Amino acid sequence: MSNSQIGPNLPVGSMIAFAGNPTTLQQMEGWHVCDGRELHKDTHLELFNAIRYANGGNGSTTFKLPDCRGYFLRAVDQGTGRDPDAGSRTAPPNVGNSGDSPGSLEGFATAQPASNTFTLNIPNLPNTSKKTNRGIDEVRVAQWNSGSPVFTFTGGDQETRPINNYVYFIIKYTQTTQSGTDVIVPVGAVTPVAGKPTSGQWLLCDGSQLASSQYNLLFQVIQNIHGGTPTKFYLPDYRGYFLRGVNGDRDPRDGDPDAGNRLYPQPNLPSGQQGAKGNNVGSVELTATAQANNEFKVSAPHLPTNRVWADKIAGYTNARFTDAITHLTGPSGGAGAESRPVNAYVDWYIKASL
Repeated sequence: MSNSQIGPNLPVGSMIAFAGNPTTLQQMEGWHVCDGRELHKDTHLELFNAIRYANGGNGSTTFKLPDCRGYFLRAVDQGTGRDPDAGSRTAPPNVGNSGDSPGSLEGFATAQPASNTFTLNIPNLPNTSKKTNRGIDEVRVAQWNSGSPVFTFTGGDQETRPINNYVYFIIKYTQTTQSGTDVIVPVGAVTPVAGKPTSGQWLLCDGSQLASSQYNLLFQVIQNIHGGTPTKFYLPDYRGYFLRGVNGDRDPRDGDPDAGNRLYPQPNLPSGQQGAKGNNVGSVELTATAQANNEFKVSAPHLPTNRVWADKIAGYTNARFTDAITHLTGPSGGAGAESRPVNAYVDWYIKASL
């Protein structure tokens, strides 16, 4: 078997990433974008037999593709406990899988830091219950009590996410084309590798600059999506990145809420050579931390639990705790260097030739 025929070894239902432009996707026979569209069993029987109703459908004549727009992919937990919420994962619309099964869905979550806890330091307050002046005849001018009012956090980003780069996720739906040839992995496909490929068809996604004349087929597929000019273009640079499906026309509230604000992959290059930004393949997004779905709360011992007079003598009010709200920004320390899901390292390689 030649290296160019790696595709036939992939079973129907296999999913891979794709770093090329949408026009190229429309020309690829044997692959669909994982956009959640509904398909009829009769026209896609091979794929139906592979994935059935894992991603939804009407339960009889139609089924749905996986919908990876705006999503990260995560391996089924299979009881390892690495996904603590595996049992509460939700199903796609209609008859899709839920729980610890392929096709189930999970929204973002913001956890307490695993190793460095959030801290909120309020200086110059007593650390026990104290009276500032007992005065004459036990008149208490002011007192810090032993109450513990609870404050809730506000602010934060729209979601919790790791640093990431946009790709399309595509799925193989048949073994052979209409002309009877084998469906192969297309140029521009991206796959994780646990070592180093033996085939020169695959290049490491390290942002290297290539001559479009030398890699003309790859250039036709990815063009300047990842930066470059008509004569020199850049490979995608996925070092240190997670890959995320292009949000496309999905409602940002259901996928990537910051899709329109994504950054250039080559911001230091001159204008026109920086690659794609926004809701497009190749764009980049930095780490973000959202407000927790279950609100973060902090207890502040020894402050009054409601508004009280600090002192009031002969009708004069010198100080009091009121209902006014003082905003404390932060935390400024005690957290990790990034927001990220549990993960394992791989190298990403792109197919550069047939």
